[in-house]
Amino acid sequence: MKDAGWSIYPNPEKWIWMNCKSISDFAGRIGVAHKTVITLMKGERGTTKYVIDLILKETGMTYEKCFKEK
Repeated sequence: MKDAGWSIYPNPEKWIWMNCKSISDFAGRIGVAHKTVITLMKGERGTTKYVIDLILKETGMTYEKCFKEK
């Protein structure tokens, strides 16, 4: 898995690397900017419920599974 361990959320990180070509690909699939995904996944800042819902819909995970920290 390329660049493993960059996110504070291991479950969506793993999902992204298994199902998308890149983080940009994932961001495009959910319709947000690449930087939005990066900053959220690194824990650098929060996001909106709308973006969280997009991530959950795309990954098929529950909130608890998706945003369980390391």
